[in-house]
Amino acid sequence: MRFKELLGVILATPLVLAACAPEHTSKLVGKWRVRTDCGIEEIELRADSTFGQGHSKRGDYFESKEGLWSLEPASSQRETDHVILANAWNLCDESLRSTPLRLEVNREWGQTVLVFDPDQPRFTRVR
Repeated sequence: MRFKELLGVILATPLVLAACAPEHTSKLVGKWRVRTDCGIEEIELRADSTFGQGHSKRGDYFESKEGLWSLEPASSQRETDHVILANAWNLCDESLRSTPLRLEVNREWGQTVLVFDPDQPRFTRVR
């Protein structure tokens, strides 16, 4: 292997490993929002492991609740980390039943997103 090729491999390795590294809770703290057919959902993940969840259905009707959240690390390289919202509302459920909500932590176009359902829009960071 020539020196330039070896140097390229050495320099690229940390970038590849960083892309596979697990998220840290501090990187997920903040406000997240998704707009779906059933309204606007907002989640605020706080550094003290609590979350606030708000839901607005078709207009200015808004409900909110509080709970605890945690980060579940990926169990293999083929999986992603998950944010677990204990006792959260299930998105688009008319009854607003409280259940654990599991959100995939993904990266799209260099931006972290939280995914509830791959066929639905993603939560993106608001601030």
